[in-house]
Amino acid sequence: MRPTIWRDVVSEALARYREINLLYRIGETIGGCLEAEEIPHLVLREIHRIVEADVGMVILLAEPVVGTDGDAQGIAASFGADECVRVLHEGCREVVERACDTGQPTIVDLPSAQAGCVTRRPLLSAGADICSVLCAPIKTPERTLGALVLGRLDGQSEFTAGDGKLALTLAHQAAISLETARLHQEEVKRQRLEEELAIGRQIQLSLLPEGCPVVPGWEFAAVYRPARHVGGDLYDFIQLPGESGHWGMVIADVTGKGIPAALFMAFSRTAIRSEAMNGRSPATILQRANRLIVRDIRYRLFLSAFYATLDTRSGRLTYANGGHNWPLWRQADTGETCWLAARGVVLGAFQDVELEEGTVEVRPGDLLVFYTDGVTEARSPGGALFGEERLRAAVRANADAGAQQVQEAIVAAVEAFTGDTPQSDDLTLFVVKRQE
Repeated sequence: MRPTIWRDVVSEALARYREINLLYRIGETIGGCLEAEEIPHLVLREIHRIVEADVGMVILLAEPVVGTDGDAQGIAASFGADECVRVLHEGCREVVERACDTGQPTIVDLPSAQAGCVTRRPLLSAGADICSVLCAPIKTPERTLGALVLGRLDGQSEFTAGDGKLALTLAHQAAISLETARLHQEEVKRQRLEEELAIGRQIQLSLLPEGCPVVPGWEFAAVYRPARHVGGDLYDFIQLPGESGHWGMVIADVTGKGIPAALFMAFSRTAIRSEAMNGRSPATILQRANRLIVRDIRYRLFLSAFYATLDTRSGRLTYANGGHNWPLWRQADTGETCWLAARGVVLGAFQDVELEEGTVEVRPGDLLVFYTDGVTEARSPGGALFGEERLRAAVRANADAGAQQVQEAIVAAVEAFTGDTPQSDDLTLFVVKRQE
């Protein structure tokens, strides 16, 4: 075998060995790293083992974007003299753009300053005379993440295609590892958020009644289904001070969903409960709670609320409405189904609100249904609303049943109507029935 051919075989074998060795090492180090901040340092440490260079850096983009657009975040890791790093960073933009455009390693060999070509040397500064630059793009099939850039000073040999291949191999692994680290961090954040939401849900559920009142001659039943982990609906039963048998009942709905609505709901519950314990009338309770909400809540959310006091001895129900859905009243003696109508506006919108009060006598066999718009505005797969008439029909069809059965029948009617349509709003409902 001729010496030239022999040298070529040895050179090719050495290149293959270097590549295999690199792949083995990066599989052990970079491939298992889930800390995005550490990956650039590991990349430079590995490339420095197999490709001789005087200066090097990993540049990452501020926002990983499709294609090559994006502002450079700067140097995530580097080695070499500070002046050399600065000069290489300032002068390598065009080289980085070219490598990212083509997806291939780019080598730029610059004329020697000693040859009188200083004007053609963009990477020339006192103490930082860079003669050869190698850039390998760090990118995935979807987006460009950055670039691996190496430089050699005057007097060193120029980078070769083999050097570029090794650098590109390492850059590919860096891109995979950076994406893996990003996905890992997103999963960690998602799990942390799920844990926080689960805790928030438990706290919110603890603010709702543990159970319904147990009062001789009366039946109570309630259901609460948030559209998300936490919701903005509220219902409550409050045993009022003074004579026994007096109960306050409230149902409310925050104009929003999720965590902001849940926090607003918690504050509103406290405001209404504290006012209710002072023995005021329903309209006064909602008016005073409204002033607290307007004064203390700066986030622009509103609350629709219906509050009623029930004397379980006489059946007298006094109520006021703050812009909420009118509850349904089914009268046993006439078979009539009507609404507990009262004028009013939502709470939190104005400092002072005028609310109308009403009073009815709930007789034996009568049925009261309090609900939020998650019931009447539930949608079918075709987009139709469940509506008030379907609610009426469900109540009429089960008027002789107990409170729990009526509540379950209404929920079943809503579920049958919506089918597979995802729940878009919080659903809250409670039923009160005076026994025969």
